[in-house]
Amino acid sequence: MTAAPGPVWQGTDAYEAYMGRANLFRATGLGDVEVEAIDLPMRFRYLDDYWLPHTMSDPAVAQHNASGLDDERMAILRERLRCTLPIAADGPIDLIGRASAVRGTKRGE
Repeated sequence: MTAAPGPVWQGTDAYEAYMGRANLFRATGLGDVEVEAIDLPMRFRYLDDYWLPHTMSDPAVAQHNASGLDDERMAILRERLRCTLPIAADGPIDLIGRASAVRGTKRGE
């Protein structure tokens, strides 16, 4: 696990969402609220391994990014990803997936 995102993130939507989790716990009356990032390595064998889930019409969040696009826009997005993702010379794409863990303690009454 890693600590909360540092000053580079402050002011970004990702930072606000991350810290908002702590505020939700505090709003319920919990104390000693801590938020931690859980970083997990994610390896995709090649671009299609990464791309395919984004094209399926499934209720998962990732699919909402591309499944509603027409063929031309989907091709543009795929090409943009191909140009910007860190694809190794032999094909794999190594990324870091981040989840958040929040915990708090019930305050004494």
